[in-house]
Amino acid sequence: MSKEDSSEEILLELSADIVSFKHNSNFLKRLFNEDAGTMLYAKDLSTDLHSIESRIVEIEGIVKGSLRVGWLDFSNSPYGRGFALVIFFVEEIFWNTVAIYNRNLL
Repeated sequence: MSKEDSSEEILLELSADIVSFKHNSNFLKRLFNEDAGTMLYAKDLSTDLHSIESRIVEIEGIVKGSLRVGWLDFSNSPYGRGFALVIFFVEEIFWNTVAIYNRNLL
């Protein structure tokens, strides 16, 4: 596995963990308190959220660039109201992934 592949795998795992695990809900609350379409540095959203913050610091030591995250309303989701698209990306390496999240879970 190349360094680029392993970096992308690490980013994908962190992104999935953020939207999947309840203990990461404070990160998502902070994100959804910002206006839709605003792209933020994940490191800023993770301040004092030690499990996420430490992983982001670790990733930034491996990956050239900074993990950024934003969200868009997905009101016409086939799943119903309250859904959002959560966008994760690292511009410097042209990496991105998108997750669907039900904001009603927060």
